[in-house]
Amino acid sequence: LRFSAQPLILPFADLSGATPTAAIMSQGATNGEVPLGPKPTKAYRNSSFLNSHDARLIRIMCELQEPQQRLEAAGVDNIVMFFGSARAKPKAQYEEAVKEAEAKSAKDPSDQVASAALQ
Repeated sequence: LRFSAQPLILPFADLSGATPTAAIMSQGATNGEVPLGPKPTKAYRNSSFLNSHDARLIRIMCELQEPQQRLEAAGVDNIVMFFGSARAKPKAQYEEAVKEAEAKSAKDPSDQVASAALQ
């Protein structure tokens, strides 16, 4: 193996248009030390990452944690949650299904499944 005394300078992730020299100086190089490269943006501050497909799980977790924090701050200890669907069928379809179930039950009163459908 061959080692070099030259400092390692990594490619810049910051595409803001700053020159490498300006970027190094903005990283706080002191005492003649050259940093290994710019510090990457923290993931929680990187909106392009947070809005990406790869961060979907993080966004889902936020949808659980943020309301929990609000409820705890409001002193809420217990909740009741109802799940339902906004995709209800038109009323006419329900009425038709009831008519079919009534006809099936009237045709064979011993059919327990047909009778149970009307309960």
